[in-house]
Amino acid sequence: MSPLPQNAPNAVNADNVAAIASLTIPHDLVAVVRHFTTTADALGATRPSADQITTMIQQVALLTRQLFPGKLVIETAVDPETRDDVCFAFQVESRGTAEEIAALDRQWHLGLLPITPGWPGLFCLMIDAR
Repeated sequence: MSPLPQNAPNAVNADNVAAIASLTIPHDLVAVVRHFTTTADALGATRPSADQITTMIQQVALLTRQLFPGKLVIETAVDPETRDDVCFAFQVESRGTAEEIAALDRQWHLGLLPITPGWPGLFCLMIDAR
């Protein structure tokens, strides 16, 4: 069995909203962005503008939904050891072999590169493997 997920070739279209417009994002992204910006500002963390964050999180949410169609939770995460290290934590569930899930993880991280230039670590992925 190939370690690449069957939907991996479609991940290259993640920045093409029309290609994945039928996917639904079950979040109030405005509230998610507001919570993140409030937390980042309170911690003195460097962050993109709210408009940049909104654009990026919409694209990352679409990418995530395409690769991980199940449960999706987006929260603000703060590293307890590094006060100004704050990110969006995308929590997903996935089924499959370890190789298939690792391939999805790689696709997600590669998909972030064109979406979040200059902001490494702004988004993290936590996979609950079932």
